[in-house]
Amino acid sequence: MNYSKLLISFGLLLSSALVANAQEAVDKTNSTDEKETFRITVNTNSPSTWALEWQDDFDQATIDEENWSKIEPYPSNNPDWRKNISTYDGCFDFKDSNIILKGIENPGKEITGDDRQYLCGGITSSGKKLFQNGRIEIKAKMGSARGAWPALWMMPQEQSAGWPGCGEIDIMEHLNYDGIVYQTLHSNYTYNVSKTNPLSNVTRSANVGEYNIYGVELGLDTLRMLLNDEVTFTYYRNGAKDQFPFDKEFYLKLDMQLGGSWVGAVTGEGLPVEMAIDWVKFYKKHYEYGEAYIIRGEDNLGNAADIERGKKLTLKVVPAKGYEIGTLTVNQTDIKDKYLENGFYSFLATKDREFYVEFIPEGSSIKETETKAKVYTENNILNIETSQPSQVEIYSLTGIKLSEFFCDQSTKTELEQGYYIVKINNKTFKVVCL
Repeated sequence: MNYSKLLISFGLLLSSALVANAQEAVDKTNSTDEKETFRITVNTNSPSTWALEWQDDFDQATIDEENWSKIEPYPSNNPDWRKNISTYDGCFDFKDSNIILKGIENPGKEITGDDRQYLCGGITSSGKKLFQNGRIEIKAKMGSARGAWPALWMMPQEQSAGWPGCGEIDIMEHLNYDGIVYQTLHSNYTYNVSKTNPLSNVTRSANVGEYNIYGVELGLDTLRMLLNDEVTFTYYRNGAKDQFPFDKEFYLKLDMQLGGSWVGAVTGEGLPVEMAIDWVKFYKKHYEYGEAYIIRGEDNLGNAADIERGKKLTLKVVPAKGYEIGTLTVNQTDIKDKYLENGFYSFLATKDREFYVEFIPEGSSIKETETKAKVYTENNILNIETSQPSQVEIYSLTGIKLSEFFCDQSTKTELEQGYYIVKINNKTFKVVCL
């Protein structure tokens, strides 16, 4: 046996193992550093309702170019949803305050300037009307045809991550003559990790030939799909990498697509086919008492976010007219006195934080900073003088409440000899009666 070769081989194996272990340790450390985030949430006692912020009723006989553009043809068949998209006027119409998006057989190149056999139309709000942190509703009905693929969907204005990493929101898609519609979210996470944790797509039965209202609620931490005002599924941020790219500005695409790898070939059966859109509406949350949210730089992160360690954040609290901050806590610790008068509370992401804000009617609380109190004893008589009517509580040193009463600016009470804790509007005094 050649022992020298055996020792050399063993040494090489040991070195390789040590290098691999060291690299694994570095990888784990780096991975931990990259993923270390803290959950920041803000809750309030304020009721909220959806308030209409913008709408298009399509009651003009032309496309409103302030908000919409026709979707342009693509020079190739990729992506294949766009293979027959055209700006030809015959793919668009207006009737009964509806915009009509059509799929048609090409009447001839001499008319359309296009040699494709089939053409279809769509509009987009890209670069014109963007949507974030609100609720979109679209009232639409559509016909059916072989190869017809009408869609109401959204893409982000900023797409540097590429597709599907940038995110895509399919509010409604319909195929051929199906009696169902599809609602789907696309991202790197839904493609490569999980479509079901959390659930990212559903199908629902729908009579698409009649008007339905298709919708989505765009939250900074959750997204809800809707059909006729009923939630079909809720997608929430779970902290995984690239899992929630839906917290930025998105634009709308509304189109009657023809042909594609998913829907199948167009045969001419059922053409021309139309999708009629009655209106598009966008709502924002209205908070009755006031609102509170997290700010990072210039970005409003809403009322919940997962933040990397060390990032500087700000809590912004905005009482509605006629209301003020009654309670402000973080992890059940009162921070109202630390809250800056200009409406900001700054902090670093070093741990999970749960903020709670209670709004109260303006002037309904006695502000501690406005209450001046004088507490002293004469023999066994406790004397209390306050600058305004105040609540008084008397405790033993062991924390047992002995009495509670309302002091109308001046009062005297007899006590036995001993030490006492006196609280006046949550101000604390320690006194002794001899």
